Amino acid sequence: MDLKMESKIVVISNAGSGIGRTIARTFGQIGSYVVVLDPDPEDSTRVATEIEEAGGRAIPIKIDPTTGLEVAAGFERIAELFGQVDVLVTTPAVIGSATLLSLSEFEWSEVINADLKAAFLVSQAATRLMAARDVPGQIILVAPAQPEGVMRPHIAAAQAGIIGLARSMAEELKPRIQVNAVVPPPPDQTRDIELGEVVVGPVIFFASRLSRGITGQHLQAGSRV
Repeated sequence: MDLKMESKIVVISNAGSGIGRTIARTFGQIGSYVVVLDPDPEDSTRVATEIEEAGGRAIPIKIDPTTGLEVAAGFERIAELFGQVDVLVTTPAVIGSATLLSLSEFEWSEVINADLKAAFLVSQAATRLMAARDVPGQIILVAPAQPEGVMRPHIAAAQAGIIGLARSMAEELKPRIQVNAVVPPPPDQTRDIELGEVVVGPVIFFASRLSRGITGQHLQAGSRV
């Protein structure tokens, strides 16, 4: 089935490693032009090179997604290079393991900033670029995964925040821009499948024409079978 993703400008945050790297490489394989955002320039360059060596097209851009000024500068660069963003995928950067009684203020703030605040800042910048051209766009917010065992409060808060952010954005931006969220399963439910491989299918679905008309939804990826 033709997903019509060829030559789409796809921007992915925290794409230098983990879930973001897997998503970036997959978009490269289906013909999209991938913008690899990451706070570590070596990681973003490495992933962009991997995509190009596999026959795809990619460019690395250094962005700390928790810093508004860096995000704004990064998207100014994207506007200069491409003039548009067709698809944005935000991915989490930090997964904490502390339980309620051991959770420090720093650990709470680290997860909320890296996984929720960053998604907001990057989404806001991408939306401004999409809206300026008045063309259809897709935004997919990937929530952090809970670690194995007991549910962690800061991860739960970030997950709920991502889902709520997607719903709020979808309501404000419809019908031109679709916004949806994907929630990864805990690692112990993936049967040794790399977490990015579990998430990438739903992300591609929401980014493609197959999801036309679907907005403000969240999908729980993966399950124990």
